[in-house]
Amino acid sequence: MERTVTKLTPSGKIKDRYYLDFDSGESLVVTINQIADYSIFTGRVLSSEEFEALSGDAEKVNARSRALRMLGHRPMSRKEVTDRLSQKGLNDDTCEETADWLQSIGALNDEEYARQIVRHYSSKGYGTGRIKDELYRRGVPRDLWDDALDEKPDSEETVYKL
Repeated sequence: MERTVTKLTPSGKIKDRYYLDFDSGESLVVTINQIADYSIFTGRVLSSEEFEALSGDAEKVNARSRALRMLGHRPMSRKEVTDRLSQKGLNDDTCEETADWLQSIGALNDEEYARQIVRHYSSKGYGTGRIKDELYRRGVPRDLWDDALDEKPDSEETVYKL
């Protein structure tokens, strides 16, 4: 089924983001690069294949953008990122692909995140059990716990500081 672009509106908040409306009632959020790549303009007729490709690209770019914004607020585990993206309505494949991409660029590192959690909660005087609870709650894989907990300062030292 062919779709015709009926409206192309720039976002008022985010530079390089545009909203596409189609005669079928569907809409997409795209970037300026996608508009250039697909030669999008008002009145442009997209074949089914072009629309599906554009839709997939738009979802991938929006997932990456959303994930980077989430990680900009605070560090997260891979599981937290994929769960949050899934809650936003993205399919599981896109969530996993986005997490893989984040790991490949170094923005997502469960090993370092586990160490951060251990350091943070150790400095607050929390014990090993409570720290393990936090690691579990945040979705850090169990195989990373021991290495992170090895960096935990001695409890006598922490008591002395407190």
